[in-house]
Amino acid sequence: MAVPRTSFTTIPRLRLICTRGTPVAKMLAHSPPFPLIIDHLHGDHLITKEDEEGKILALQHNERNRRIRLLMPVPNSQRVVMALDNEFLMLEHLYIMAPTKPNTAMTLPILLRASHLRHLIQMNFAHLIRSPFFTSAIGLVTLSLEWIRPSAYYQPNELTRLLSLMPQLEILGIFLHSPIPNRDVERQLLHMPIMTCVTLPNLHRFGFKGAM
Repeated sequence: MAVPRTSFTTIPRLRLICTRGTPVAKMLAHSPPFPLIIDHLHGDHLITKEDEEGKILALQHNERNRRIRLLMPVPNSQRVVMALDNEFLMLEHLYIMAPTKPNTAMTLPILLRASHLRHLIQMNFAHLIRSPFFTSAIGLVTLSLEWIRPSAYYQPNELTRLLSLMPQLEILGIFLHSPIPNRDVERQLLHMPIMTCVTLPNLHRFGFKGAM
């Protein structure tokens, strides 16, 4: 009896992993078009030109990226983050941390979209909830915005408006870099009426750090 040939489509959990030292160009040239996982969390170590180009090349295959975790030193991080300026049709996990030095927050590329995103953890990004990116990522079950600097603080109504679009959230974290230094701004926020009420029936983990 003939044995049926194994099809790659019957092995849905196979992934290609792009991490430090991976020869990405060779891997992509000689491997089937499996989904891609980009995993580079080495913010304290300079990366080689080959590693940087490899991550950018992998991100250009936006239709195959399933999970992205990035923490790179300056200036590598800026060039790699700009490669996210596209629509990622399969992306489910995005864990991206901008370097804390220099003492400024980074911004997301304008065209970044991820309609199937479920888990988002971001650190040291400015004006995040005002980005059009969030209009395509309302299916999140995990949202953690960390190391939010004073220059990027959100108005309460901005945040509640965003959360009202995500009733399926299960994990939510909001972590400010430091208490608001300007007492006038603090008093203004305390007396600002919150116009949008939010109900998160699936939430089972919540974390907050900042001025109250």
